Formats: sequence, C-alpha cells, structure tokens
Amino acid sequence: MASLWEGYTSYRSVKVLSPGNVLEVWMVTAFTIPTGIMFTYGIPIAGSGAFDPTSPGASLLTTIAQQIEEMVTGNHVVGGSPSQDVNPSTGLIDDYQDLIVELDRASSGLPPMQGTAHFLMQDFFNQDTGIGGLNIGQLPTQVVDKVYQDLEVLAAGV
Repeated sequence: MASLWEGYTSYRSVKVLSPGNVLEVWMVTAFTIPTGIMFTYGIPIAGSGAFDPTSPGASLLTTIAQQIEEMVTGNHVVGGSPSQDVNPSTGLIDDYQDLIVELDRASSGLPPMQGTAHFLMQDFFNQDTGIGGLNIGQLPTQVVDKVYQDLEVLAAGV
C-alpha cells in the first residue's frame, strides 16, 4: 500500500501524560496524501533515538492520515491543521486537530459555509497506544458530523 502521509518536519520533545509522568517523543508534523491536510503527533522515542518511519510508533501516523482522508471523502472535510489547547480532562496542554468542514450551497447560488471540528489527536485511537490513553469521548467523525449538522441548521435559518 502506498504511504498515506508524508513527513514535513520533526523534532525531539516531551509529552506530559500527567504531572510527573513525561514521555520523550518525536513530534512529527506530516501531511496526508493526497489532500495535504497537516497534522502533528508525538511518536515515542525508542532504541537509538533516531526517528524511524517504519517503526510501530510511526504506524500511528498512518492511522491518523487514513482517518483524515476518509473524512475528506465522506464527511465534507476540506482542510485542516494541527493545534494545541488545554485538555479539560487533565488541565494540561495537549495536541489537537482542527478540521475544516464545508457545507456546499452552490445549488442555492450561495457561497459555501465552513466550520471547524476541534478534537484531541488521541481521539483517533480507540485503544490504548501507551502514549496518552485512548478515546473516551466522541470519535473524530462524530465531531465532524456535528459541525456539518450545525452548518445545515445555520444555513436553513439564513
């Protein structure tokens, strides 16, 4: 299978899992193929400490890219970028993904409406990755679908 992501940049950093629990990671910024939506995720540093794109940790990037590309195809996603925000569950800064969701109104002669789906990067995973827990909230597709539904409601009232 062809790669679903291309690396853009990476640097060594730490991921704070909880106060006093810190993991060394490679923060990898990549873009999805073919649409080019950027995302960032921390891959645990193991072995020699060099980033290895064939490592099991790097396969997490494939999981993220695949889900983003599926949302482009089936959930009206047209763009996106990585972000950081305070995680309300932990009070710590965490990595998020912002995806731009678009409602096409061309058939009405109106420009498209856009909204942003904002969710934790960890929400791409439904099992424990060992680097920050697992999805205990909404799936990214559910967040994206809710933004689209809100746009439909807003468009109906315009």
